[in-house]
Order: sequence, then C-alpha cells, then structure tokens
Amino acid sequence: MKKTAIILLIIFLLIVLATIYIVWFIFKDLLLLVK
Repeated sequence: MKKTAIILLIIFLLIVLATIYIVWFIFKDLLLLVK
C-alpha cells in the first residue's frame, strides 16, 4: 500500500513539473513575441 502511494506521489510530482516546464516554455515564447 505504501509503495503504491509513493509511486503515485512521484508520478504526480513529475506531471506537475512537466506542466510547469511547458507553461514556462510557452510563457517565455510569448514574452519574446511581445518584445
């Protein structure tokens, strides 16, 4: 049970990091377009 929870937590963190990375990438491109 604990192992499953840890795996789910790791997957969740990876998804969050990936989302932040994609949002930052798009945001950076938008900033370059504005300038």
